[in-house]
Amino acid sequence: MNALKALKSMSLVLMSFSVVGATANLSHARSGNGKWQKLEASYEVPAPVEFAKFANFPMTDLRLRDRGAVQQMNYLIPRELTGREVHIHVTSTDNGKTFKGPLAYMTCEGNDCVVKYPGLEIDLAEVRAYLQSKGIQGEELALREKVVGFFKGETPRLDEPTPSFLAGGDPGGVIHIKR
Repeated sequence: MNALKALKSMSLVLMSFSVVGATANLSHARSGNGKWQKLEASYEVPAPVEFAKFANFPMTDLRLRDRGAVQQMNYLIPRELTGREVHIHVTSTDNGKTFKGPLAYMTCEGNDCVVKYPGLEIDLAEVRAYLQSKGIQGEELALREKVVGFFKGETPRLDEPTPSFLAGGDPGGVIHIKR
């Protein structure tokens, strides 16, 4: 996927879901039985490598349901990025190539998905309050706030062009799904 290759060449850490037992087109998770499957996942924000320590978040709540012609995915965006719980509910009717929902859309190719959260408002004061409630202070707080900026789609540095999927100011990134 071109956006993914561009990110790797710019030495950016990639936003990812490391999902065990599924592929982007859901061929390994296709059961058609309509039951929700809980999948292990991790989430990374596109950020320069020096922020990698603060751009990776475990996710324990990703769920996938296959109803034959329709696939559904539900998860929470990590609170460290939003300051509050943001539930994502997306649906696919093309075998998991694209998922759409009220707060998110993603396009998948192979094991990689580009995800955007159009219109998602991020209140940095709310994020800061949440991080401080977790005991995060000083330099670490400042670095984590920078990661939130990258999540929001802000250009990491002036000498690095903004990847096309981040253009437009909407939060977003790349999801990697493990086989």
